[in-house]
Amino acid sequence: SGGGTGITLTDFNLNNCAASPCTLRKGRNVTISFTITAVNAIGVNNDTTIAIDAKMGFQSFSLPPTPLCGVIPCPIPAGTSQDVAQSFPLSPFATPGTYQFKITIKDAGSVVMCVQFSAYVPLL
Repeated sequence: SGGGTGITLTDFNLNNCAASPCTLRKGRNVTISFTITAVNAIGVNNDTTIAIDAKMGFQSFSLPPTPLCGVIPCPIPAGTSQDVAQSFPLSPFATPGTYQFKITIKDAGSVVMCVQFSAYVPLL
Protein backbone atom coordinates (compact mmCIF):
# COMPACT_ATOMS: atom_id res chain seq x y z
CA SER A 1 0.00 0.00 0.00
CA GLY A 2 1.22 3.51 -0.58
CA GLY A 3 0.45 7.12 0.08
CA GLY A 4 1.78 10.64 0.04
CA THR A 5 1.05 13.84 -1.76
CA GLY A 6 3.94 14.62 -4.05
CA ILE A 7 5.12 11.39 -5.68
CA THR A 8 3.59 8.63 -7.77
CA LEU A 9 5.25 5.26 -7.20
CA THR A 10 5.56 2.57 -9.90
CA ASP A 11 7.68 -0.51 -10.65
CA PHE A 12 8.13 -1.50 -6.99
CA ASN A 13 10.59 -4.39 -6.63
CA LEU A 14 11.76 -6.18 -3.47
CA ASN A 15 14.66 -8.59 -4.17
CA ASN A 16 13.02 -9.61 -7.49
CA CYS A 17 10.37 -11.39 -5.45
CA ALA A 18 7.23 -12.63 -7.20
CA ALA A 19 5.36 -13.86 -4.10
CA SER A 20 3.69 -11.94 -1.31
CA PRO A 21 4.98 -11.73 1.30
CA CYS A 22 8.47 -11.87 -0.12
CA THR A 23 10.94 -14.14 1.68
CA LEU A 24 14.13 -12.43 2.84
CA ARG A 25 17.21 -14.45 3.84
CA LYS A 26 19.21 -13.71 6.98
CA GLY A 27 22.74 -12.44 6.38
CA ARG A 28 22.00 -11.31 2.82
CA ASN A 29 21.36 -7.91 1.29
CA VAL A 30 17.83 -6.67 0.81
CA THR A 31 17.38 -4.53 -2.31
CA ILE A 32 14.36 -2.34 -2.80
CA SER A 33 13.85 -0.46 -6.05
CA PHE A 34 11.05 1.61 -7.53
CA THR A 35 10.34 4.48 -9.89
CA ILE A 36 9.04 7.79 -8.59
CA THR A 37 7.33 10.49 -10.62
CA ALA A 38 7.18 13.93 -9.03
CA VAL A 39 3.68 15.45 -8.94
CA ASN A 40 5.30 18.71 -7.81
CA ALA A 41 9.02 19.51 -8.00
CA ILE A 42 10.95 17.88 -5.15
CA GLY A 43 14.53 18.15 -3.95
CA VAL A 44 14.77 21.80 -4.90
CA ASN A 45 16.56 22.65 -1.63
CA ASN A 46 18.48 19.34 -1.38
CA ASP A 47 16.63 18.55 1.87
CA THR A 48 14.80 15.45 0.64
CA THR A 49 15.30 12.25 2.63
CA ILE A 50 14.40 8.57 2.33
CA ALA A 51 13.98 6.38 5.43
CA ILE A 52 13.28 2.66 5.86
CA ASP A 53 11.66 1.22 8.99
CA ALA A 54 10.78 -2.40 9.84
CA LYS A 55 8.62 -3.80 12.64
CA MET A 56 7.61 -7.23 13.85
CA GLY A 57 5.59 -7.30 17.04
CA PHE A 58 7.52 -5.23 19.59
CA GLN A 59 10.80 -5.50 17.67
CA SER A 60 11.73 -2.71 15.26
CA PHE A 61 14.70 -1.25 13.46
CA SER A 62 15.27 1.79 11.30
CA LEU A 63 17.88 2.84 8.82
CA PRO A 64 18.87 6.47 9.36
CA PRO A 65 17.28 8.87 6.88
CA THR A 66 19.49 9.17 3.79
CA PRO A 67 19.61 12.28 1.61
CA LEU A 68 17.62 11.28 -1.49
CA CYS A 69 19.66 13.72 -3.56
CA GLY A 70 22.71 11.57 -2.77
CA VAL A 71 20.96 8.55 -4.33
CA ILE A 72 19.39 10.22 -7.39
CA PRO A 73 19.90 13.55 -9.20
CA CYS A 74 17.95 16.47 -7.72
CA PRO A 75 15.87 18.47 -8.13
CA ILE A 76 13.19 16.32 -9.73
CA PRO A 77 10.97 18.61 -11.81
CA ALA A 78 7.21 18.05 -11.72
CA GLY A 79 6.13 15.36 -14.16
CA THR A 80 9.55 13.69 -14.42
CA SER A 81 10.58 10.26 -13.15
CA GLN A 82 13.62 8.79 -11.42
CA ASP A 83 14.57 5.23 -10.53
CA VAL A 84 15.45 4.74 -6.85
CA ALA A 85 17.28 1.75 -5.35
CA GLN A 86 18.35 1.14 -1.76
CA SER A 87 20.12 -1.90 -0.31
CA PHE A 88 20.79 -2.88 3.26
CA PRO A 89 22.08 -6.03 4.96
CA LEU A 90 19.64 -8.24 6.86
CA SER A 91 21.30 -9.36 10.08
CA PRO A 92 22.13 -13.05 10.32
CA PHE A 93 20.50 -12.83 13.77
CA ALA A 94 17.17 -11.38 12.55
CA THR A 95 14.20 -12.87 14.38
CA PRO A 96 12.14 -15.13 12.09
CA GLY A 97 8.64 -13.93 11.24
CA THR A 98 6.67 -11.50 9.11
CA TYR A 99 7.92 -7.91 9.16
CA GLN A 100 6.07 -4.76 8.18
CA PHE A 101 8.33 -2.39 6.24
CA LYS A 102 7.72 1.30 5.63
CA ILE A 103 9.61 3.55 3.22
CA THR A 104 9.11 7.27 3.69
CA ILE A 105 10.32 10.10 1.48
CA LYS A 106 10.21 13.61 2.96
CA ASP A 107 10.79 16.86 1.11
CA ALA A 108 11.32 20.04 3.14
CA GLY A 109 10.08 18.13 6.20
CA SER A 110 6.77 17.03 4.64
CA VAL A 111 5.97 13.43 3.71
CA VAL A 112 5.64 13.18 -0.08
CA MET A 113 5.61 9.37 -0.26
CA CYS A 114 4.99 6.53 2.16
CA VAL A 115 4.74 2.90 1.11
CA GLN A 116 4.24 -0.12 3.34
CA PHE A 117 4.72 -3.81 2.58
CA SER A 118 5.28 -7.15 4.31
CA ALA A 119 8.23 -9.52 4.05
CA TYR A 120 8.91 -12.87 5.70
CA VAL A 121 12.17 -13.97 7.35
CA PRO A 122 12.34 -17.78 7.75
CA LEU A 123 13.99 -19.62 10.63
CA LEU A 124 16.90 -20.79 8.45
